[in-house]
Amino acid sequence: MVYSNCDLLPISLFYKILKTSDYTLLYKNYDNLKDKPTIEKCSDLWLDIYDEYVSLVNDETVKYYYELEKLVMYLTKRYEVAFFMLKQLSEGLLNNNQKIAYVEELRKWSYNINLKNNLDTELDNAVRQLKSSQNKINIKKNELEQMRQNMQKDSGSMTLIEQATRLEHALNRSANIDIHNTVVSKWVVLVKILEETNRAKRKENGK
Repeated sequence: MVYSNCDLLPISLFYKILKTSDYTLLYKNYDNLKDKPTIEKCSDLWLDIYDEYVSLVNDETVKYYYELEKLVMYLTKRYEVAFFMLKQLSEGLLNNNQKIAYVEELRKWSYNINLKNNLDTELDNAVRQLKSSQNKINIKKNELEQMRQNMQKDSGSMTLIEQATRLEHALNRSANIDIHNTVVSKWVVLVKILEETNRAKRKENGK
């Protein structure tokens, strides 16, 4: 089974993936699958699901966090590709056709190398760009981590169980909210109902 959207993915698993970045969890019994999807495919599926989640929540902070997370993933992938290809070019073991193919691929990632110029000079410039990219990744990762910590503080650093318990109490639910069976889309609706209830109470109290 594959958890392909917010109507299928349990909220407990959603939070676990958020915490661990283990996107293979989207495929039930991933390790036992004969034809395992690639990590890239799992990552793409997670991005689709998270995009759906952001739309459901409709919160600007969450949207920015999501965009920042996507940017970090892109910059990291870009860095890894460029690092590998520049290393291959610097070792001088590629033939002319291979060099051209590498340069064309690097250009797709915004690394421009002109083979008509001195290759060492071109590579030095590219390495400086690579170092700058690494600095940018570190800055964005720090920003992402700070946002993650702030979001945890805003929720009082509550565990998912604690959040579910508070929802049960606030919404006067006689039945427990099972975090392992409650899907993401339903969880978002429950949270929104609680927020609307709290807003109505504050309005009644003139706050």
